Amino acid sequence: MEITELKCPCCGADIPNVDGMDGIRFCLFCGTKLSLDYGAQEVHIVDEAKLAEIQLQNKLMDEKQAAKHEYIRNRRSWNIITTLIYIICFSLIAYGFYDVDVNDEMIGIVFFLFPAIMLLILPPVLAFKHPIPPKDFDELKAPKRGAVIALLYFISFVTFWFAVFLPVAIVEG
Repeated sequence: MEITELKCPCCGADIPNVDGMDGIRFCLFCGTKLSLDYGAQEVHIVDEAKLAEIQLQNKLMDEKQAAKHEYIRNRRSWNIITTLIYIICFSLIAYGFYDVDVNDEMIGIVFFLFPAIMLLILPPVLAFKHPIPPKDFDELKAPKRGAVIALLYFISFVTFWFAVFLPVAIVEG
């Protein structure tokens, strides 16, 4: 077998050829791992640093995807809970106003006032529970809390307005 001087393909440094080794060498300067096959005279280059970098990038990408899916799941939950709260408030206000208008009972005022007060309190509370996307997502822009509060107050106003005038339309219609 002919002994050939080996050079590191990454940095060009000389690789010492020691007989009796298992065919694995490391560059003393850059740390590149070289795998030698004496039978076919092939040299397989394994750059451990590059492999570690690729594994780290894959891990970061997986964590980013997991964080994105977690945000989307939290956003869906927030949307469902918020919608249910507004539906319940709408139903209670409509029932309370209908009960006061038709039966003149005091329980209708409770059913009317409690959710009406809740519609005033809920927007800031729900806005602070609104999930925020992670900062490294360019495609997911975080809504401003003030905008979320304004939108929820608008929804509260519309909910209250329809809940009050629906029973009036039913009774008079």
